[in-house]
Amino acid sequence: MDRSSDGGCTWKPQLGRREIESGGSVWTEAWRDRNGQLMRACGESGYNTTIHCTKWY
Repeated sequence: MDRSSDGGCTWKPQLGRREIESGGSVWTEAWRDRNGQLMRACGESGYNTTIHCTKWY
């Protein structure tokens, strides 16, 4: 989970880091959004692979 207060130009990374096993699922803590702040989720499929992120919401 990343959070940004300037539309995604800069952000505070890794608010909630989790690891999951293949075929599993996991939840992160709830984060209270603030006025004008956006959040996104990012992940990678293994060690030293490309990180992909959702759009900012």
